[in-house]
Amino acid sequence: MSWAPGEGEKRQKDLKRSNDRARGLRANATPSERRLWKIMRQLNREGASFRRQAAMGAYVFDFADFGAKLLVELDGGIHTLGDVKQRDA
Repeated sequence: MSWAPGEGEKRQKDLKRSNDRARGLRANATPSERRLWKIMRQLNREGASFRRQAAMGAYVFDFADFGAKLLVELDGGIHTLGDVKQRDA
């Protein structure tokens, strides 16, 4: 597999941007995300491995259990806005 010159650098920037965004989203969780996280933490005590605002490439998912290959995205009012709706599609 070969990459174009500078491609690795671009991927590093995308990863940093996604991680920074995920950190901000964790700090500003919606009420629905906070309620579901309480449930997911209990599941983690029982053997699951959920993470909040998990960055995966250029995307940030509300919850993820990578071992189970499970991604969870809560839809809220933000997803009805034009640009967000278009990106979601």
